Parts: sequence; structure tokens; C-alpha cells
Amino acid sequence: MSVLEHPSLLGFEPLFSHLEFLAKQRGGDAYPPYDVLIKDENTYIVRIAVAGFTKDDLRLIAQPHQLLVIGKRGEANASLDDSDYFHNGIAFRAFQRRFALGPGLDVQSATVADGILEIVLERPELRETGVEIPVVDRG
Repeated sequence: MSVLEHPSLLGFEPLFSHLEFLAKQRGGDAYPPYDVLIKDENTYIVRIAVAGFTKDDLRLIAQPHQLLVIGKRGEANASLDDSDYFHNGIAFRAFQRRFALGPGLDVQSATVADGILEIVLERPELRETGVEIPVVDRG
């Protein structure tokens, strides 16, 4: 039995399967590049380089335990074909970038400016003390 299969870890199965998926992706495509900043113990900022993409070309999907960022250039932005370039060094290819989210981490905002998509993730303050649950008789 691995640590992740311990019987006292209840309800973590989706997170564990997502972590296994991410482990298999390690060393994969590095496009687009990104930074992760820690603002404080409950706030993270993800910055992704999305030069050439507009807000309409980007989709963010917050799922349980993961954030999916999708970039796909729309037809209005793809007006130049390859034959119009003397040198084409800026990558405009579509991408998907996944981030595993810890328990309680929520997407607060997403903005794009100057070729950088900035995503703010926050976790509510954790309670220092537990909450007592009353036991009631079913009968």
C-alpha cells in the first residue's frame, strides 16, 4: 500500500489521480513559459507568457483540484499566413497548460496585459481550531 492509498485519506482520490497525471507530464512541452509567485501564505500568482493572444483567445477552466488554461488564436488574429513572414520567431500555436490546485485554492481573477496572462489564486484563511459536530440519535 502506498502513502496515497492510506485508508484514513478520505475523498482525495480525484486529487491523487490528477497528481499521477501531472507526474507523467513532467518534462513535457515547456510552451508557453510561466512563473508562479507566492504573494503570501494563501495567495499565489501564475503568470503565463501569451504574446500574440488576446483575451478572446484564452480560456480558463477551474475544475476540482486543477486549473486548465487553454490558448487558441481566433480567425481574426490568424490573418497572416506563413508565406507573409520573412522570419517567424513568435510561437502562436495552441496550448493547454494544467496546474494542480491544493485543497481550498480558488481562482480569484485573471487578467491579460502586455503579453502576460496573470491568474490570482487564493485560499481562505484556515481555521486554527476545529468545529465540534453534534451527535444525534437516528431513532
